[in-house]
Formats: sequence, structure tokens, C-alpha cells
Amino acid sequence: MSNWKVMKLSEVATIVGGGTPSSSKSEYFENGNIPWITPKDLSGYNKRYISKGERNIT
Repeated sequence: MSNWKVMKLSEVATIVGGGTPSSSKSEYFENGNIPWITPKDLSGYNKRYISKGERNIT
């Protein structure tokens, strides 16, 4: 038996809408260490979890 609980994301996090940070602002992406997951990263992705995308943000 697994120790993991199935929960709605809204039960453990606050869901907010937003947009992609401006690519023209290099400071948002240069030396970033936070994975920025986009629909493009998910296209054709068939695993259960994703931890890396094409880009990182700061």
C-alpha cells in the first residue's frame, strides 16, 4: 500500500492564472533555476510526473 494520498491540487496549492514572463526580459530567464513547464513541454509527454521543461525562470 502506498503512503501517497490522492488529493485535488486546489487542496494543497493556490491556483492562479497568469502568462508567460516576457522573453524580452533576459533577467527572467538567465541563470534561472525554476523549471518553466509549458504546454509545449507536455506535448507528447506520457509520464506521470514532469520536473524539467525547455526553459527555467528566475
